[in-house]
Amino acid sequence: MIRVDSRKVQKGDTFIALRGVSSDGHDYIEDAIKNGASKIICEHGNYDVETVIVPDTKKYYEEYLYKNYYPLIKDMKLIGLTGTNGKTTTAYLIWQALNKANIKCAYIGTIGFYIDNKVRDLPHTTISTLETYELFIKALEAGCKYVVMEVSSQALATNRLKGIKFDYAIFTNLTKDDLDYHVKMSTYFKAKKRLFENLKKTGLAIINNDDNYGKKIKTNNKITIGSSNCTYNIEDYKYCDDKMYFYLNKEEFVMNIKCKYNIYNMVNAIAILKDLKIGNISEIVSTLKLPVGRLETINYGTKRIVIDYAHTPDAVEKVICGYREF
Repeated sequence: MIRVDSRKVQKGDTFIALRGVSSDGHDYIEDAIKNGASKIICEHGNYDVETVIVPDTKKYYEEYLYKNYYPLIKDMKLIGLTGTNGKTTTAYLIWQALNKANIKCAYIGTIGFYIDNKVRDLPHTTISTLETYELFIKALEAGCKYVVMEVSSQALATNRLKGIKFDYAIFTNLTKDDLDYHVKMSTYFKAKKRLFENLKKTGLAIINNDDNYGKKIKTNNKITIGSSNCTYNIEDYKYCDDKMYFYLNKEEFVMNIKCKYNIYNMVNAIAILKDLKIGNISEIVSTLKLPVGRLETINYGTKRIVIDYAHTPDAVEKVICGYREF
C-alpha cells in the first residue's frame, strides 16, 4: 500500500514524500520508517530501507494513481459539485434521489462517506487523491454505479483530483468565502472552473445561470437552471401545508423542504434524473430530505427553532430571508 501521510503508514507500506503548501513530506520520512515503511519514494536522501529517488514526487504520485487506480473505477459514473454554498445539500439530494431510483450511489463530502447509510466521517470536504480512489473502490465493491462528491476550491487549486474525470459537473454559486486561501475572487473562480476541465467529453455540465459567475463558465455540453432563458426555468413557488410547491418548465413539484434557494439545489437533482430518463421524478422529489444540520427544525411550544450550518454571509442571509418569507 502506498501512503503520503506518515501517520497512516503500516508495516510493509511505501511512503511517498510529497511537498505541500505548508509542509514537506521529506521531513517525515524517518517517522514513516519507524511506523513500518519498507520503501521510500523521495527526491533526495539515503535511508535504511529501499529508497527510490525521482525528480518530482508529486508527478510520480499522480502517474502511479492514474495507472494503478483509475482503471479500476473508470466505468463508474462520477458526479462532482462545486460552489460556495449548496454543495452538501445538493450532493445529498442527488445521493438520495439516485438510490430511490434504484441506481446505487455513494456520497463523498462534508458530512462524510455514505453508501446505503453513513459509513464514516471524513476530515475534509475533498480528501486526498489516494483516499478518494480508495473510497471509489469501496463504493464499487458495495455495488455502487455512481458516486456524487463535493469538490472544494482548495482541492481544485492544488490538483487533488487530477486525472479523475466526471460524468456530471455542477456549479451552484460563487460568493465571498475562502478568500483567506484564494485572496482574490478571480483566483477563487479560476479554481472552481477547473472542475469543468475535468469533465468527460461525453459529460454534462449543470450551471446556475442566475449566478453572475455561472454565466461566465464556458463548456461544450451544458444545461442551465435559473429564473429565465434556461434549460430548466424556475417559474414560481409557494408554501402550502408546511410543504413547498414549485413550478419547473410548467411542471409542478412538491417538496418537504423550505426556502427558495433549496429549489435550485433540488433542480440540480431533477436535471440529473431527467438526463437519466427516470420516470417517477415527482414522487422521488416529494420524499427527499435535507442532511443533518441544514434547516433542522425543533418545535418548542408555539415557537419554531431552526438550526442551520450556514457560515457565510450569503448563506446566513438566504436562510433568514427564506424563513421570514415562510
